[in-house]
Amino acid sequence: METTRVQTSVPRVGITDSGLEVLRRYINYPWLPGAVVAAQEFADFKTSISSAEPAPWDESWFKGLQKKYRPPEDKSNLCPLATGIPRQQMGLALSLLPTTIRNQVTSTWMHLHLHTLTNGQLFIAFKTLGDIAKHHGNLLFPGYWTFMIDWNLHFGAQPTEDTDDEFTDLIESWVSTPKPEDAIGSDRDVMIMRGLDRLESDLGRPDTPGQNIDDFLASPSSWLSNGASDSRKLEGTRATKFSTYAASTNAQLHTDMFDPSCPHYRVFDKREKGKHRNLISSPWSLFLQMSFVGQQAESRFKKVVPTSLSNDWTPESWLHIMDMMRTKLFVPIDQSKFDHVPSKRVLLRCAEILCKSGTCPLDPEREMISKLILDRLANATLSYNNNTYSHQRGLLSGWRWTSLMGTMINYAEYLSITDSLAVPRQLKANVCFQGDDALIAVNDWADAVKIVQRYMEVLPVNPSKFFIDNRRSEYLRYVITRNRRLGYYPRAASGIMYANSWAGGAMDPASLASNWSLLYSRGADAKETLYGCARDLCGLLRCNVDEALDLIQTPSSVGGLGWYVPGFQPKTWRRVPFVKRTEIGKDRLVIETDYDNIPKHTRTTMVAAAMQRGHSRPMASIVARSLSTGLVGIASPERPKQRLMSYGRPKVFIASRAHTHHTPRPPQSLLDPLYVNAAVASLDRKGGLRWTDVFRSDDVHWLKARKRNWGMKLFNKWSTGQLSGYAGKRWGDAPDFLAVVRRRVEAEGILPSGHMSMHRVTTRLLELELASRFWLVDTRLRLGA
Repeated sequence: METTRVQTSVPRVGITDSGLEVLRRYINYPWLPGAVVAAQEFADFKTSISSAEPAPWDESWFKGLQKKYRPPEDKSNLCPLATGIPRQQMGLALSLLPTTIRNQVTSTWMHLHLHTLTNGQLFIAFKTLGDIAKHHGNLLFPGYWTFMIDWNLHFGAQPTEDTDDEFTDLIESWVSTPKPEDAIGSDRDVMIMRGLDRLESDLGRPDTPGQNIDDFLASPSSWLSNGASDSRKLEGTRATKFSTYAASTNAQLHTDMFDPSCPHYRVFDKREKGKHRNLISSPWSLFLQMSFVGQQAESRFKKVVPTSLSNDWTPESWLHIMDMMRTKLFVPIDQSKFDHVPSKRVLLRCAEILCKSGTCPLDPEREMISKLILDRLANATLSYNNNTYSHQRGLLSGWRWTSLMGTMINYAEYLSITDSLAVPRQLKANVCFQGDDALIAVNDWADAVKIVQRYMEVLPVNPSKFFIDNRRSEYLRYVITRNRRLGYYPRAASGIMYANSWAGGAMDPASLASNWSLLYSRGADAKETLYGCARDLCGLLRCNVDEALDLIQTPSSVGGLGWYVPGFQPKTWRRVPFVKRTEIGKDRLVIETDYDNIPKHTRTTMVAAAMQRGHSRPMASIVARSLSTGLVGIASPERPKQRLMSYGRPKVFIASRAHTHHTPRPPQSLLDPLYVNAAVASLDRKGGLRWTDVFRSDDVHWLKARKRNWGMKLFNKWSTGQLSGYAGKRWGDAPDFLAVVRRRVEAEGILPSGHMSMHRVTTRLLELELASRFWLVDTRLRLGA
């Protein structure tokens, strides 16, 4: 890429608008913000509309996408352009916006003559218009620029068969064809390797060994994740990592841990709305090895590297970035096709650093498995569309360490560039990296120019795809201003009617309400989203609008969905029909209206797991249907203590008030939570099996202890799933803010003091729920989703 090197005589000018004007006297790059450049780019785009090339599009772009919403009335008349499903979907999205915003958006479309374009041409035009809106913001679209981005997602997803040849060529170029910049000593190689050397020094090595293999395999909740698997599985279930683990004996897992074979990756074309994305499936054994070696490496990495992958990145971190925008300038670097950047040498260096930072010198098991990982990565192959390629370059999506390695490379680039330019490096709290996303703070417009220009010289960075502005920035598709964090409304609205084709599972009231709440947080009208959600619930639950509104706003502690909508109180807090819960896999809670609504593959997984315990198929079906809320685990016979099932409540239910003299012992899981194969919260109308039918005899003592400490009535309510949780949710809450409220509720103490009774427990939950709706209101308003 031909670029002009930064002049070293550029003065320091601060971060103000006047400072930017001073800077322009020395340099005037077209990617710097400015009204003249914005107006010219907008005019050029308008001119290009009249000569737009024909582009393909038909209704097959929606084939295979999950239809989620059937509007009671057609809103397509509100959309002045497009035809068919895109017009219906955009009309629905526009109908939810405040009138002023809707008129501004549609007037701009008409001014650009977009109504003269076909659907295929609109798909391309909206991509370009979104880039222009993101780059110039309020200079072109004052007050509504975030509503001009991502409308191309409303046109569905291009059919896979239309992209096969193109994707085959892309795979070969991406993973198998060496590039000049991959060569040892190239500018890119030197820059990245220098940064990785610095990172390795910062990470260091652990002083003590981690868990041994047996303990590691017996505690999967710390490492087992969802995803496809190429290994054994429970009969009748999908081939997932969870199913592979549940179907494996300790001997089989030990064999997998020391697998020396050269891995063969399978490549899939993932069809998304708006584009296609590659997916790589790597072997289960490589995932297991990386999980074991990376147990300490991942935690050390997240402590050293400023990354939003870390648990230290919280809503408070976002608020800090907003506050720092008053004194800092943020550069949200965007690298085109970031996964195409790394050479094989860089990838192996990243893997080597992770292996070293996760392995104590006194840990021979991890030393041995680290060598296996490096050897296997060096000799891997891929296959796609009947073609096989040697993996020579490119960051692949299917590794356990994909996100870590991408973040390492991203951060290494930053370390190297700031060193080479002598730009002051910021405090850890002022920068953040995740995969290909980077948010970099600088003290001056001149530093921002130096950094961007250096990135452009060495890496595939297109400054028209991001923006440098002293009033706004972007990270993880969130726009950050001095007063607010917000997402792009059209992006969220594209999922109202259709979900992506790979989205599995049944729709449920809780997730449905969360999706509508998300629209409100991104600028939709509160009343319109509330009633849109109610109409959706009517279709799902076969109820009327009043009942749906009651369900949305009734506190979860008395059976509702628990959303508080200011100005819209339900007529009564009557208890709605109990909404049953299902917990499947790791940290995934799904609200179900009925057991039969649970996805078929989940039911078959549960039945197969119960049969593995020794039940006949009819009895296994009954057990699957009747298990109560909590973690119900399935372990193979070789697991510790031969236990086949365990039970535990989510952590939110175990806190007790500090001042209470009566502290009931909380339920504890006898085994690691991820011995769980599946857990169903729904009980059929006839009730569930007796506890002794579900648990082994040696678990009965544990159950009796719970009954003594909790009291029989409370225990029975809890064990049958009738103790609902709290939810301090306001309509439009950001998901990460809900975690803040949860932590505060736990600190308050979720159980009542004194004598335990169902009434006192419910009253306490309701009290906390109502109080939490008004906690930290200022913070809520700043953390839009």
